Amino acid sequence: MKMFSTLIILGLIPFFSGCVYVNTEMPGKVQSVTQFELKSGDYQVIQRVNASGETTLWFGMVLLGGKGYQALLEEAEAVGGDTIMDYSFDMEQTSVLLFIYSRVKWKATGMAVKLSDSLRK
Repeated sequence: MKMFSTLIILGLIPFFSGCVYVNTEMPGKVQSVTQFELKSGDYQVIQRVNASGETTLWFGMVLLGGKGYQALLEEAEAVGGDTIMDYSFDMEQTSVLLFIYSRVKWKATGMAVKLSDSLRK
């Protein structure tokens, strides 16, 4: 019986040897992969827009929240923009045992841009 208990404890050591609590901040992706060559008459920069939110994961199974790029695009559309240029995301992660609870707070910023009629067709 003592041998069995020892094997169980040794088997659980790798499982619990990771971080018990994590709180980090990291920059997100700064540039998208798609690139366009635009002339100054093809678009008009309206203003810088910001959005933020959070995503929470419980027990590795229930994911709540999160809009990311879509929230930033909605802010651009609210000021009359068609799309976003020069956007970036910053993220702050907090987690407990990586799978019990994990929360990512994000902040996004970008330039709201109005496209010319010829580009929207």
